[in-house]
Amino acid sequence: KQQERSRFNYAKLSYELGFQDIALNSMKTFLDLYPTSLYATQAKEILVNIFANTNNFKDALALYESFDRPTPAMQKVYPKILYGKATELINDQRLTQADELLTKIINDPYAGRILPYANFWKGEIAYRQGRYDDAIRSMNAFISSAALSQGEATPYSAKYAVGYSFLKKENFRQAV
Repeated sequence: KQQERSRFNYAKLSYELGFQDIALNSMKTFLDLYPTSLYATQAKEILVNIFANTNNFKDALALYESFDRPTPAMQKVYPKILYGKATELINDQRLTQADELLTKIINDPYAGRILPYANFWKGEIAYRQGRYDDAIRSMNAFISSAALSQGEATPYSAKYAVGYSFLKKENFRQAV
């Protein structure tokens, strides 16, 4: 029991001090050695955070979804995981799957600061797929949020997409 507690505390301390690689390896080893430990849930919670912090969204999402009832701490990091995975899917041109993840973010009560960017990318996907009303709605949600620019997600880009969406709908007055 003391060795179990010590291994867990070492991995947890490594995580808290920012030693991501050590924490990752230590938590995996801990869970392999003590899968039914009293600390297993907390270890998995920390592991989800490590995966999210190191942009390993695939493993973070898989571990998160393996829980019947994710902990409140996991629920708070879930939108970040979904957003990271969605952007990977967008880069791989898997727009339908990315759109599904972005919808989950928009419906998530913990979306917080990620919500405007989820709206932006949802609007971008809708525009690319020729769903101009959806593009206008999502981009306007991004614009009205007054979110700061982040990469391609800028108010200028959003307004540009809205203008072109109106143009495609032949609503020239709104397009201007």
